[in-house]
Amino acid sequence: MARSSLGWALVALACLLFLPSCRSRQRYGWARPVTAQTVGWQDVSPRGTGIRVSMPATPTGETDEDVTDDGARVRQTSVAVEAPYGLFAVHVNQFEGGFVGDPLIAAAALAESIFEHADLQRDRSQRLTVQGFYAREDTGRGENDTFVAIRQFVGADRVVVALAVVPRRSRDALRIASRFMGSIQLDPEHALMPAQGARHADGTWTPLYLPEADFAISMPRAPALEESELVLGGQRTPVWTYETRDDWGRYRVRVVSFGRLVPEDAFGQLTEQLRLQREVRPVQTNGYPGRVFTTDQSGTRAFTRVYQTETRLYVVEAIGSRASLRSRDRARILMAYFDSFRIL
Repeated sequence: MARSSLGWALVALACLLFLPSCRSRQRYGWARPVTAQTVGWQDVSPRGTGIRVSMPATPTGETDEDVTDDGARVRQTSVAVEAPYGLFAVHVNQFEGGFVGDPLIAAAALAESIFEHADLQRDRSQRLTVQGFYAREDTGRGENDTFVAIRQFVGADRVVVALAVVPRRSRDALRIASRFMGSIQLDPEHALMPAQGARHADGTWTPLYLPEADFAISMPRAPALEESELVLGGQRTPVWTYETRDDWGRYRVRVVSFGRLVPEDAFGQLTEQLRLQREVRPVQTNGYPGRVFTTDQSGTRAFTRVYQTETRLYVVEAIGSRASLRSRDRARILMAYFDSFRIL
C-alpha cells in the first residue's frame, strides 16, 4: 500500500506537543525530593505495541485508530506519567501494511518538528545502537530550566517515541529519566532487519540498518557477516563483509575500516585487488564520492560501487547471471538496490 508514513507520523505524534510539560511550561522539582530508588516503578507493556518499559508511577494510557488520506489504518497508543519531578511518555504508531519511507529522513524531520513547535533548544543529536531498529536520541532544554530527551525507534511497521522532561539541575530527576529511557525493550519481531527473508509480496525489500558499520541498504534478506583483512596503504585493514542471495545472484557490502584517515593510494589499491574491470562513471551517496564499475567473468556480471569516507571505503556489489539482465524487472531491482545504499 503506497503512502507517506512520514507525514502521518508527524501528525499523530503531534499529540505529544499538547502536553504542557512538552512545551516546558510546567515547573518541575518543587515537591519533596525523590530518587530513582524511591519512586514507584511500574513495568508497562501496552497490548499489541511490542514494547516494554519501566515508568516511575502508574501511567495513564489511551489507544486510538485512524485512517490516513490514502486509506491506510494507523493504531496509536500512548502511555504517560506526569509527576512533580517530570513527564515521562511513550507513543507508538503502528502502520497497516508496514512503515513506508526513509527512517533517516523521518526521524530527523520528526525531531526537528517537535523541537521547533515546542520551542525547545536542541543540544545534541545522536544515533543509538539497537539491534535491528533504527534508533535516534535528541536532547535539549526548555523553559523553566528543564532537560528534554526524545528517543525514536523505527521498526518494520511501527514508530516508537519516548519522551522525558525533568528539571535540568536535579540529579535525582535526571537519574529517573535515564532509568526510564534505558528500560525500553523492543520486540525483535518488529525490527527493520528480521532474521528471516525480507522480501514483501509486492517484490520490494526491507531496508536494513546496520549502525555498527554506519550504513543502510535494502537487501532480499538479512545478510551473513564475515570478518577478514586486506593490506592497503601498507597496513592490515579489517574488512566486514555483509552478503546475502536471491534466485538471481549475490548481494554484498564490504566495509574497509582504517580507524584513521584513508591513505591516498588505498582507493586505487582496493580496485586493483578486487580486479574491477571497467570504470563506468562517478557516483555519490549522502555527499560521499564513489565510482561505478562493471566486471564480466564466466557468464556472470558484477556491478560494483566503491565509496570513500574520511576513514572507510565501502564496496557495494551485485553479482549474477548476465543472461537474465535483459529483463526490465531485474534492471529495476538492481537500480533500486544500489540507490538504497546510504552511509549514515
